[in-house]
Amino acid sequence: DAVHCGRILEYPIDEGPRYTYVRDRAIAIEDCCHERFEEAIRRMTPWDKRLMDLGLLDAWFSTRLLLIAAFRMSGKTNRLEALAAPLREKAAKADDWLTLHRLERLLDPSIRPTPGALCGDVSTGPFASIPRRAERLDLDKLHERLAAAGLENESPEATPEDMEANAEAAEAESGEQGQNDSNNKPQSVSSSPRMLKIVEKIMEADGDVDKLGDVVDAILAMPASSLTPEEADEAFRMLRYSLQSIADWKSVWRWAEAVTSEHRRSPDVLSLLGSLGGDLRFAVLSRIEPPPSEEMSDNGEDESPVEDPEEAAALAA
Repeated sequence: DAVHCGRILEYPIDEGPRYTYVRDRAIAIEDCCHERFEEAIRRMTPWDKRLMDLGLLDAWFSTRLLLIAAFRMSGKTNRLEALAAPLREKAAKADDWLTLHRLERLLDPSIRPTPGALCGDVSTGPFASIPRRAERLDLDKLHERLAAAGLENESPEATPEDMEANAEAAEAESGEQGQNDSNNKPQSVSSSPRMLKIVEKIMEADGDVDKLGDVVDAILAMPASSLTPEEADEAFRMLRYSLQSIADWKSVWRWAEAVTSEHRRSPDVLSLLGSLGGDLRFAVLSRIEPPPSEEMSDNGEDESPVEDPEEAAALAA
């Protein structure tokens, strides 16, 4: 779309620099796809210098990656390291690991480069680096798969490709059914005995609010300092699952904060704390009935209930 629009609307470069850059980059990628590498290099080289001078590193990273891709695809590998060195240095300083990963893939001679400096392999098209699946199929194994899926009576006219497609569809449907059956309860891969016991409690509760309350009590009974990051992750997930049974949300939140203080360097724990906080806030607000509006007592004073200042502050946070 950017290429198409760029050819219809030719703005002066200083009138809409951002649009012009996006257009030029899209056209340069198209040029690389059609092996017009010199045109792509000529189009993006001025942008490379301009973006560097302006200190717009994010756009410059993408531009320099595109230039490196164009040089490598054109066979001019003698300039690759000179182009890559400053990019590697600045991306490392900026902790831009995605750019570094894309750069290393571009420089890896065993990986076929792509115009957009993709960070993964392409399985189809002219830039595919993963060979297609062998056309020859093992018919004996196909029949075994079809029989296991209850489709052993295939039409005589069915080709091996049709048979495999049917087998894959049946296997996928079976997998989805199994997934749907297990979606309602949290699954645990923990090797921690105490977490496994709590999982058993959840299974026994089977959605019963009172029994899930026992699950919450069992979780809060664990000292915050005793949990590993993995156990903390599971505990937070179990609390979210048991949300409807939580009566004293303040105690839950204090416990969760205490756990997080022990694992401040764990991104999973921090992320799940935020999710738990959002769920708790929504659950608490949904239980609070709005105060009656414009209702006055006989003496003309507003009878709206006085809100607990601590609770109001916590909810606002």
